[in-house]
Order: sequence, then structure tokens, then C-alpha cells
Amino acid sequence: MEEMETVYIMYDGEQDSCLYKLIGNLTHSTKVQFMGEDAFLDDMTSVIDSLVQQENIDMMRRTLNFVLFCSARCIQQALATGCTTSSSYGETTNIIAMAGLYNKLFLSPSTITLKHTASYTEQWLSDENVGNSPDLNPLENVWGLMKGLELDIKVGKKSVLRHFSKWILIPKDDTGIAVTNVTYDNVISLSHNKNRTIQEVATLLWVKEGRQWDIVDSGSTIRLNNSTLFPNTRYGLNGRNLIVVALEWKPFSVKERGSDVIDYSGISGEYMNYLSRRFNFSYMYTEPQDNLWGHKTEDGNWTGIVGVLQREEADMCSVPYAFNVERAKVMEFTYPVLIEYSTVMYKTSEDKNKTWKVLISCFKWEVYVVGVAVMLVVGLLYSCLLRLTPNQSKDVRTMRKDFCSNGLMVGIKPPLHQSSEEIPVFDSGRILFSCWWLFCLIMVAVYRGNLMAFLAVSRTVVPFSTLEELANQDVYDVGAPVGSYLSLAIMSSNQTTLKTIWKKIEKTHAASPKFGDGDYLYQLQRLHEGNFAYIQSNVASDVIMNGTCNLAKMKEGFLPTTSSMPFPLHSPLARLFYPEVLSVMDTGLYPKWYGKWVPTQESCSDKSIAVGVSALQIHDYYSALAAIAVGVSVAAMVLLGETYFLEIMPQRNTAKCKDT
Repeated sequence: MEEMETVYIMYDGEQDSCLYKLIGNLTHSTKVQFMGEDAFLDDMTSVIDSLVQQENIDMMRRTLNFVLFCSARCIQQALATGCTTSSSYGETTNIIAMAGLYNKLFLSPSTITLKHTASYTEQWLSDENVGNSPDLNPLENVWGLMKGLELDIKVGKKSVLRHFSKWILIPKDDTGIAVTNVTYDNVISLSHNKNRTIQEVATLLWVKEGRQWDIVDSGSTIRLNNSTLFPNTRYGLNGRNLIVVALEWKPFSVKERGSDVIDYSGISGEYMNYLSRRFNFSYMYTEPQDNLWGHKTEDGNWTGIVGVLQREEADMCSVPYAFNVERAKVMEFTYPVLIEYSTVMYKTSEDKNKTWKVLISCFKWEVYVVGVAVMLVVGLLYSCLLRLTPNQSKDVRTMRKDFCSNGLMVGIKPPLHQSSEEIPVFDSGRILFSCWWLFCLIMVAVYRGNLMAFLAVSRTVVPFSTLEELANQDVYDVGAPVGSYLSLAIMSSNQTTLKTIWKKIEKTHAASPKFGDGDYLYQLQRLHEGNFAYIQSNVASDVIMNGTCNLAKMKEGFLPTTSSMPFPLHSPLARLFYPEVLSVMDTGLYPKWYGKWVPTQESCSDKSIAVGVSALQIHDYYSALAAIAVGVSVAAMVLLGETYFLEIMPQRNTAKCKDT
């Protein structure tokens, strides 16, 4: 009924008629392999290791089917092999105490950590209950427990046997199978009482007190169906407690402060809540001891979160990690939860030209140079036309007497919108004068429009618009998150521009604190102080810039990243969660969570546009006041000069003459 593709049968002693009958009842498409009691651990290790490398959960479910057709003692030893939940990173280990024969040999499990395994072994060996069983060899069973720990941690990824294997127990004797804290999800027992000719089928379920047998059916005739054989297959991970490693990275991972318990919310928290409900598991957060995201050391190992997953000290990481080749060697990734580009943030600054140079900032200096040159050329052409025109009218002869000043006035007055008393009376001069006036009208209109925009709308300075400009400037220091994908990508890049930027980032890292969130807070402070370019992802930059109008980011995107939730290498949980993470994107839950944790940023420029223009401040008129001051000063100097030369000097000359 279970459509088992492969069945591993472990038996002790010689093969008997019952075993042949069992094999005969299997379908022809089912592959049967026999395992001896002595080689059971080695054979199972080889099988699990091959399945883990293939990362195919369906194949695990079809292949990992075990029939234990032996004595109760043999079955209990097999259940102890690999049947532990363990972690060397703070999670306690529930070690199953071996049960003996005669329904009396049961030891209560002890909760210990891996560091205390040796001390627990000594206590277990000295337990009086072990001595009560003449048929139970303590050394043999403790060695079985130790091998079980090794199999669970190094081979089964703490998930393969627990969630994807199916166990059918057929004891040859009438001894009960004692179980407690057995972590296999799918176990059934087929027993037969020879004295009463009663058959019994029981499945192993989770209850508050631990694991207990639940009778599916009993009697002289057994009726079974798929739903009652392995009911735990419908309940995901069956309440397993996963260890999730994380660090704060807003908006995906937001640390909840004010409590002794490590807890995170954000978009990753929404993912974890969704997955825990879907697969029926609980989870607890932990953090790497060095509080780093992770970078590769010289010995090939990793620090931070990547190192925790590399050593399999946690079951998964809730914070999305960008995929790259080096990380893929030590971590497993799910379907991408974030696809984005990186950007550069900086603090905006007002255009200093607006304060003192607004009157001349409407055009570039080249425009003013060309304008003066054209004005002089027009004046010179007008003077030449006035001299060379064949028109011999009285007005023309009068204008020729002072052709230099007339040409100068024709060139100067139109740009200043000044009327002219003397209009050209010859045709060539009128044509030149009209074209010059038309040109001046256009340029003056453009100047007035620019001047109005400069005064009414705040204009920020864009220090750089490309990575090349960022690399070639020396005003702004550059920073990036330590251990992030951005730092790794920039550091390992062969592009000249990124190499130059990495040198600037190294200087920032050398000056920043090396503990906890010190580096992040240091670079964030530098960003708000100014003259600092901070390289971040688009999502993180939106969170940092939310609620402030003095930060901006470069329009150019670079280093496209694809981020996923990472797991230990070859972890079957990554393949198990893959479809559900994909469904989150397909059903539109991700945009909903993103909108919840990343509020829409209000544009500071939109506020001024909504009311027309911004109110002018006194500093906006500094350049106009400066022009007035210069004009008054020049006029005063001219007045003093005229007074001196036209009044004071004549009076002095008259007085000298009288004295003479």
C-alpha cells in the first residue's frame, strides 16, 4: 500500500518461512535488500549518505523503508542507532536509554549536551537498572548510542531518518518494544501472540508524555489502510524544534529588544511563522558568537552565520543570503526570496552656488564667454555696416560721426532690455539689429526661467552618478557591510573600478569597531555626518532612508544579487521548504509582507510640488543683495569721482588762479 521502492530487511539468525512469506507478498517492483545485525549501522550509513548527496526527498521516502524482523533486543538496538536529536550549538540531546527483555528493562532518558556525553556514559553504565537485566550488555548498548549520535549528526543531517524513513517492527518474540523520545516519525509494530493467536498493529505517536504506541487494529484478522499506518506523514515535521540562526538586517530581520530571549521579526519572521504553521514545527533563534555574517578564513573555514551552518550547529538561517560559488560549497539555498541590485547612499548637500552665485549660475561659464564674444562681434559688424553703407541720408551721416559708440550701444542695450534712441535707418543695419534683438529675447527668457527655478526649487549636489566617478573622487570615503555579499563581491572582483573602491572600503573597515553591531552603527553615523558613501542593497537603503530627506542614493544599480534562506549543505529541509517558499512568491504574500515592514517613503520633492514652489529664504537673495551692494559701491565711487573732477578740482583751480 505504501508503494515502497526499496525495502531493507534486517533479521537475526537464519531466514525462516515467515521471512520468505514476507518477501513473497511484496510487489515485483519493490527492491529488497538484506542487512545483518552486525553490519546494520554501516549499511544504513552508506545508504543515507548516498541519498543525502542526491537531495531528493521523494527518493528518500521511497527508499528508506526498514523492516526489522528479529528479536525485541535486536529491534531496540536498531532504533537506538541514529535515533537522537542532537546539536553541538546549545540544543540538548535526548538520548534513548536501551530497553531489555521481559517488559522490565526500561531506562528513563537523560537530557545532556554533546560535551557531557562521556560523563553520561559513566553514569549510564553504573545505573542499577542496567544490572537488573542479565541479557542486556551495557557496553554494547552505550556504544550503539554513541554510534547513533555520529550517524545522526554526520550522515542523516538530523532529518533524513527522522522524517523521511518508515520502520516496520516485527519482533520474533512476545517481548514489548519500549520506546520514549524515539525521534522517528513513522514507526509501526506488527506483533503476534502465539498463545492467543491474536495479531496486533500499533503505530508510534507523539503525546505529551513522549512517544507511545497507539493500537491501530487487533484481532484474528487485521484491516489496514494508508491513513492509519503512518499518520505522522500528514503532520510535517511533527512538532520538531528547529534552531534558527540570525542577525539583524532590516527589514528582513528586526531584532526584538528588551527581553532575555533572542527573538526576531520582520519579513524573515513572517516567512518563519508561515513555514512553521505549514510544516508543524517550532523554532528558537540563536546568534553566532562572533556576531558576524561570515567570511572565509585562510584555513578554508567560515566565520559568523556561514560558519554556524557549515558546522551544522543550526538547522537553518532566516535571513536571506546572496548566492555565490564560495557559499554554495558550504550552504544549501532555497528558492530566491529576494532579487535586487545594490546602490550607493550619501548625504545630500545644498548647492552652494545658490547662495552667492545664483545670478551667474543660470548658465555655464562657456555660455557667458560666447555671449560676450557675440555681443562684441555684433557691435563691430554694426559699426562696419554704418561706415560702409551707401546710404547718404542726413541721419546716416550724423550716425557716422560717432559710429564706435553707436555700435557699442547696439551690442549692449538689447541684452539689458534697454531701448535705443537711435534706430538704424539703413536696411542692412535694421536686419542685423532685428536678428540680434530676437537672439537676446530668447536668451533673456531662458535666463529668467532658470533664475526663477534656482530661487524657487532646492537643488542638491550630486557628487557622483557612476561607480567610476565614486572611485575617482577623494572627497567621500566609502563603506560596505563587513562580511556581506557586497564586500565579498567587491573584494574578489577583477575590475579596476571595484578594486579602487575596495581599497577605500578597507580604510573604513580598519577604522570601524570590530565588535557586534559596532561596524554597522559606525558606518551609519558616518553616512549621516556627510562625505561618506555607503554601499548597500536597495531594500536596506529604502529602510535607512525612510523618514529622512537628507539622504539620497545613486541611480545606477550594480552587482545584481539573488538571495535565499540558507541551510547546512545537503540539508533535506532546504528541498522540503522549497515549494512553500515558491508559493509565497506566487500567491503574493511577499509583497504584502514587504509593504508591512518597508513603509512607502514620502518624497521630499513631492511636498514642494504639491503647493507650487517652496518659500524663499533670506539666503536665497544673498547674490542679488551682493549685486546691489556692488552697484551701489560702484555708483558711489563714480559719484565721488565726478564730484572730485567736476566740482572740487575746478574750485581749487579757480582759487589758485585768484591767488596767483
